[in-house]
Amino acid sequence: MTIPQYAKTTNPEVLAVIDRNDARYVAFGERAHAFSKAHGGDKSYVMVNGWGGDRHLSAIVADDKPTTGRWKSGGRRGTWEPFKNNPVRAEFDAIEYRRERIPGLAETYNGPRNRDGSQVIMTPGVFAHDGVAYMRLRDLPSSDQSGFGSDEFDHDIWTEILPSEWHAASERHTGKAVPA
Repeated sequence: MTIPQYAKTTNPEVLAVIDRNDARYVAFGERAHAFSKAHGGDKSYVMVNGWGGDRHLSAIVADDKPTTGRWKSGGRRGTWEPFKNNPVRAEFDAIEYRRERIPGLAETYNGPRNRDGSQVIMTPGVFAHDGVAYMRLRDLPSSDQSGFGSDEFDHDIWTEILPSEWHAASERHTGKAVPA
């Protein structure tokens, strides 16, 4: 069976995982901002890196270099990262978000190949609204899911939908129009 680009489900376990992931992500943001503020950073902004839905704190944003131990440039002007031997480094490294796997979906899917032969790798974007979970891949999944992607997609849990249904649900969920 093919992997759809857009799908939905009312599966209670999927909805529960999305709720837990959302709560975990909010807690991650709160921890990152509290850490930043405690070390002289701007509470409204931190640098975050990640892939596949997971995130980790990569730098704090501050006009002045923090004075809590040794810090180095975070790679961009006004960003700071503690040195490995800084006592606050362990706390810095512990601020991360690990997404719980969504039932019936793989972590990644292969998308189309680029002109240079490289492979687009996609992670499913999911959200829940009014008791329904929605999934979207940013491109059409490749029919070849060998290698880095996965052909795992549970058609008993997820049902393919039209892009228009996903866009309408996303607009209701966010209150904002989805860019074309």
